[in-house]
Amino acid sequence: MNTKILLEPIQDTQEYKSLISTLSTQKTKGKILPLLVNGIGDGPAFALSYSLISHIKTEYKKTVLYLVPEQRTANRLNDFFVRSGLNTAFYPYRDLNFYDMTSSRELEYDRLRVLCGVIDSSLDAVVTTP
Repeated sequence: MNTKILLEPIQDTQEYKSLISTLSTQKTKGKILPLLVNGIGDGPAFALSYSLISHIKTEYKKTVLYLVPEQRTANRLNDFFVRSGLNTAFYPYRDLNFYDMTSSRELEYDRLRVLCGVIDSSLDAVVTTP
């Protein structure tokens, strides 16, 4: 995917430049606060997120934690990031069982794989739900 076509219109806006400036100011103060983006559709939000994740990984060498309200959106967003060339992972929701149940450990392995990617900084972002 040619991300240049996708990112240039976003990165040229005054709002984006202001957001990057705010990130830089927070970094120099030693505390990066959470960012909230709302009021735009999925397509522009995905592109803006891609641009911000790329900037944060390049500039600060940090893994981004990206929270979305529902699992379906998280899966779509993660798929978009992966197809766009970012190294992201979906951190799956864990259902608590209050009874004895024999089950696969695949979910736990997936969650551990994502946490290992955060620890060794190999991931650009982790997409999950609260």
